[in-house]
Amino acid sequence: MKSIYKLLGIGVFALLLNGQVLSQDIETLWDIDVTTASKHEEKITDAPGIITVVTKEEIQGFGAVTLSDVLNRVTSMYMIHAGTFMWNVGSIRGQNISNSDNHVLILINGRPYRDGMSGGFNSVTYIAFPLETIDHIEIIRGPGSVLYGTNAYSGVINIITNVADEESSYKASLGYGSYNTLTGSFSGGVHFNEDLNLNFGLNYLNDNGPEFEFMDTPLQIPSGDSTINIESTLKSLNILPAV
Repeated sequence: MKSIYKLLGIGVFALLLNGQVLSQDIETLWDIDVTTASKHEEKITDAPGIITVVTKEEIQGFGAVTLSDVLNRVTSMYMIHAGTFMWNVGSIRGQNISNSDNHVLILINGRPYRDGMSGGFNSVTYIAFPLETIDHIEIIRGPGSVLYGTNAYSGVINIITNVADEESSYKASLGYGSYNTLTGSFSGGVHFNEDLNLNFGLNYLNDNGPEFEFMDTPLQIPSGDSTINIESTLKSLNILPAV
């Protein structure tokens, strides 16, 4: 009987401790400022939309290599392939299953970003956007076309970039992995005065892709080597003056 009381006491203490920690986390979450839902700064609890904020610290904690890695962790959102375009579609609540990423709008510092052809080829953005230049990301799960127009049918992704501090800083990284994957990045910020900062980011990715076997017809095995590689080389340049 005494052992049962001890277990109950430990359980109550753990619940109280978890409740205290949880309340502190909730207070921190309440204090987050967002701008995407209304195009003006407001507390996340006052915003008229379902918003997820991914901070710079969380991105670093994920160990993410690409923006696609980060967005794959967001609730009710997942990245999918579209034909030959790797991780080209960001689907929110399973709504978009087409080859074009034209139901979720990407914003960079609140400004719509769409490719010039169809507005739906965003592989380079999802795979090669320099993560080191990101301060935080605001994701709205739900329609945003009233505020942002085309492509905001089922959601909005607003990438908020860093602002250079009073001292200029630079950061470089180099990586190598499976399938002869080579990555490199260089980013930084230059502080000129109180009214002008320059932030920049360069990112490079070269990936040979996985090998897989194929057959040209169901009954005929092709002669010679029957393996192919999907090779992708993506480069991204991000230069953002902040006034």
